[in-house]
Amino acid sequence: MRKRRENGGFISEEESAEIQKRRLEVSSEERALREVQQGKEGADGLEKWKELRDEGKIKTASSGLVRDEDSSRLGSEGLFAERIDAKLPYIDSGYVPEGEEEKEGGDFLGGLAKMFGKK
Repeated sequence: MRKRRENGGFISEEESAEIQKRRLEVSSEERALREVQQGKEGADGLEKWKELRDEGKIKTASSGLVRDEDSSRLGSEGLFAERIDAKLPYIDSGYVPEGEEEKEGGDFLGGLAKMFGKK
């Protein structure tokens, strides 16, 4: 910070290169995740999502996301700096088990409603 202030607020070439590198890494992760979530990897992207997570290309709560140490209190490990549910494969479409869409009633909640006598 001191060097930046002495330099008139400008960053050095090395800092600029490091920032650009981090931006590219984040951008490629977001692109891969978006393709899986939007179904561009086939009908069901769960297997592709698991593969990307295992390779470290998608960071999840259990693999790669860092907790904020300042928010750890009373035994808590701390909060994540970003939403972890946005990293899951079915964020936009929802998950429907195989064969569920063919059942009478159309969906799981419809089946539950029928069980309790609702139409």
